[in-house]
Amino acid sequence: SMGVGGFVLPWGAIEVMVEAFVAEGVPTRRAMYEADSELARECVQHAALGVLSNDSDFVCMRVPLLPLNELRLGHGAVELVRYAPEAVAGCLGVGEEQLPLLACMCGNDYIDKALLDN
Repeated sequence: SMGVGGFVLPWGAIEVMVEAFVAEGVPTRRAMYEADSELARECVQHAALGVLSNDSDFVCMRVPLLPLNELRLGHGAVELVRYAPEAVAGCLGVGEEQLPLLACMCGNDYIDKALLDN
């Protein structure tokens, strides 16, 4: 997808990044299909820094998002922006527990019905 400033990740870049993370001993998980809830669960279970993705659903699932389209490489370093759910909720003036409902109202693609039962 189109990133900031019209930058598009080259084909195969994800595989190279995963290999680089693994080489540095960073635990990684990948999914080839829709697996948002599984990835979110993994993130929480292993106290991960966040999910490297362009899918904002993770913030609504209360998991920090590390957007691929804001990834910066250079000078032997990787810079990432981290969107913490509590900070996003604060900026929007809503409680963190209201993020799933807000996402649903804004047309987010999926939300677990159990989150809305309360």
